[in-house]
Amino acid sequence: MAQELLQRHPALRTQLRAPGGRETVDFVSRDGRWGIELAESLRGVRDLSAHALVLARWVSSHPSRQAALVVVSPRITPQMESEWAAIRTVLRKDVARRINLLAPDHPMPSPHR
Repeated sequence: MAQELLQRHPALRTQLRAPGGRETVDFVSRDGRWGIELAESLRGVRDLSAHALVLARWVSSHPSRQAALVVVSPRITPQMESEWAAIRTVLRKDVARRINLLAPDHPMPSPHR
């Protein structure tokens, strides 16, 4: 899915690259500081938890890394936001504050959440 998206949207290639080596996220920023996990759909809490774990593992390996789960469809519901908050409470604080949940129709999170 990651490669297809980069092929369909050439402008993304200037900012993102497909991960290499042991990186587990779908995309990595050109400077290597941001990881992006793309979810075309979430079927439930397990999917959300699985993506959160991927992001947490990725950011925990380097203190300068940040990551985002970008949900394409369906939109982020209040229940998803609640579950995301609950997932973040079990992570180390330095990791939890560096992972974000985003969607095209959802406002950007505060950087100090």
